[in-house]
Order: sequence, then structure tokens, then C-alpha cells
Amino acid sequence: MSNVDTSGDCWTWTGAKNGSGYGTFQDGSPKGTGAHRWSYSMFNGEPDKVVRHSCGNRSCVKPTHLLSGTQSQNMQDKFHDRSGNTQKLSPEDVQEIRDRFVRYSQRRSNAHELAAEFGVGHKYVAMIAEGKRLTYVR
Repeated sequence: MSNVDTSGDCWTWTGAKNGSGYGTFQDGSPKGTGAHRWSYSMFNGEPDKVVRHSCGNRSCVKPTHLLSGTQSQNMQDKFHDRSGNTQKLSPEDVQEIRDRFVRYSQRRSNAHELAAEFGVGHKYVAMIAEGKRLTYVR
């Protein structure tokens, strides 16, 4: 587990991540394997359909933070963090992302930095900044 930082509450995957912020590694399959799915399988057995994060941290691979579930449950998790809040980002966070987002070129921006700071995916940051998500927040 050389690609895992166990120093915090979450065990954070420090290896490669996909575009949505989930840890991943190559195991010979075309898409690779999700690090959280692998961790769940190693410690808890095969999951039902999807592996969910009770902590809301996509990079977390700590077995006690991972839950087996359905896609429907996974979608519900996206709207409720572990404290019961319905949005991970406050309206002030959304406005700050919009104010600070910078697109350097068609393919480069500061979305990764903002995503790490606010604990969301970089694609989500770009969609917020470009007015494609959370449009009701003014």
C-alpha cells in the first residue's frame, strides 16, 4: 500500500487518479481498477454493485469508510454529505470558485487546485465556473 497516506482520518490514495478524483491503477483491464473498489474487495469481500464513500472523499481507500451499495444509493450520497447537509458547497464557496476560476487555454485551468481546496472534482469546478452547474446560486 505504498500509494496510500494513512496519516489522517481518511486513507488517501496518492497514486494516479481519474478525471473525477477517484484513485485508480492499472491491473491489465482496459479501464484499470478503482483503488477504493480494490480496497473494499481486499478487506470486505466483493461489493454488490458500487462502492460508496461514507466520508465523501473520492480519494479515500480506508475500508471502514467504504460501503457496498446500489447506484441509486450512490446518487443519493452525492446530495447528502455525512453531516446531513444537502450540498457540499455553500453559496459562498460556489461564488468563490466562480471568482477565482481561470482558464489559461482550452485545455488548461486552475480547476485542479480549486477542486483540491473545496473537496470536489475538477470537472465539477469547471462546470460551476462556466455556469453549467449550481446555476441557481447567485
